[in-house]
Amino acid sequence: MASNKYQYLKKAQAHHLPVPPLLHLPDDVLQRDQQHSTVTTFVQQHPADRYIVRSAVANEDGDDYSYAGYFSSSESVTVGDLAATITTIYQQNVAQASKLASSPAVGLIIMPFITSQVGGVLFAPWLYFTHHALVEFAPTPQQAVAGQSVQHGLLAITSQHAHTGGCSTLPTAVTESLSASVQLLQSLFNFPLDIEWVYDGVTCYILQIRPITIAPSALEVKVLPADSRYSYTSLSETLGKLSPISFALLNHLYTHATQYCSAMGIAGGKSFLHRAATGNILVDTRQYELWHSNTHWYSPLQRGLQAKKLYQQLADESKTFKTTPRFSITTCQTAFDSWQTANTLEHLLRYSRAPYAEPYEYELAVQPNLDNYPTSSVSQQWKVHFLRTLIPLREHVHITPLALWQTDLSSITDTNTVGHSLHNRYQTELEQSLYTYVPAVSLPNDACQPHDAVRDHNSFCIPIPERWVGPLPRHKIIITSHIPQHWIAELPHIAGIKLVSLSALSHAAITLREYAIPITKITQADFKALQNQLATSD
Repeated sequence: MASNKYQYLKKAQAHHLPVPPLLHLPDDVLQRDQQHSTVTTFVQQHPADRYIVRSAVANEDGDDYSYAGYFSSSESVTVGDLAATITTIYQQNVAQASKLASSPAVGLIIMPFITSQVGGVLFAPWLYFTHHALVEFAPTPQQAVAGQSVQHGLLAITSQHAHTGGCSTLPTAVTESLSASVQLLQSLFNFPLDIEWVYDGVTCYILQIRPITIAPSALEVKVLPADSRYSYTSLSETLGKLSPISFALLNHLYTHATQYCSAMGIAGGKSFLHRAATGNILVDTRQYELWHSNTHWYSPLQRGLQAKKLYQQLADESKTFKTTPRFSITTCQTAFDSWQTANTLEHLLRYSRAPYAEPYEYELAVQPNLDNYPTSSVSQQWKVHFLRTLIPLREHVHITPLALWQTDLSSITDTNTVGHSLHNRYQTELEQSLYTYVPAVSLPNDACQPHDAVRDHNSFCIPIPERWVGPLPRHKIIITSHIPQHWIAELPHIAGIKLVSLSALSHAAITLREYAIPITKITQADFKALQNQLATSD
């Protein structure tokens, strides 16, 4: 049976996507050393100066996990060296497969080598960027796959959006071809796309298609804060994973809902939300219940009279409430407070059975047309007002997608003032955030300071990773500058890793995510200091 790597490429090729000619050599043919005539025919049909031999192992590109980067592929070789290279790569991959519990069948793919001007890796979609793909590129795709000297940016999949970061520097032929390829591939495959590509100055070729494999354990890590009152609740499930700007907004709205708190005479005003490093929302149930508590309404009579008065006041204010063309946190807060208040009043007055008003992620909640929203109750009217106040913010993110990482709401209140310096800040925040999803879970005995690391016997510093051969120290927190390609198979055995730099789309990053290996970024200065104080080895 052909590997997924080969089948995915052939399917794309059949739909006229720019995929180089392919020859698949299955395991049984390679075992019997019967590939020579097939290779000769392929070379005659597709003459080229050089060829490349790529791994095509059964479990290499699975739907839920992979062995990305575990198996060897060759450098470019001449026709005269092709037969010997096939034998060498096959033997290396058989040896590597024997170390795995499943012992998968080992096949190979032969294709002409594409001399590149630029090449890279593309993930679509990436996190919250549903209309963009995260792209990392370098002079050759091999460098990008290994995470060496890469640039990155967001590629707009449709013409309604804009490219950002490094993608805006790519040749137009590259961005247009990649965008078109992603659109077609998304219609062909029902999984998030991990694509390798290369541009030779004329054509932007697709070299590999595989699912973005981020194991559930890496995506759903439920790292609870030290305060054990935080947990996952129905509200957590409703909110799901929030982008940084959405969480900042929601936390701000709840924390500063002073109108609600004062009008209802309840405790309120305390933060009960926590955003885990994975983006999941946790809730302090005790504080949440207290925030919605009605215990300060002293008597049914007082409750009824005061509630009706406040409810009528909100109904009158709803008729005159106006939104602004630019996002205003003050206007947004007013609508949110009124929505929450009206919802609770309707519950007290038995107008509604819903006890709480739960806001949703604004990108999902704001529909293209709010005119069709129900407005029969006062709470529904204020909910629509609240969603309308978010439209300018949604449009701002539409134009500047990197704003998803922004947490300073005041800086985007006037969306017309967003300039180059702010865009650079977004870009920096995006670069920092790449560590957050690889995955960001707390490392034990965090060694951010050199003197802490000296006392941490679980740490092991490797100053020059390329020189390290053989197994990595098991169950240790590795401290190093970056991850070379030959470490990939060893990464599942370490306890954690501290790095100066890491590509988000590299094979190393994929492995770290799949095995939920915690990672922390350290500065170059801290790394140099640690080299002098930890036991080191070349």
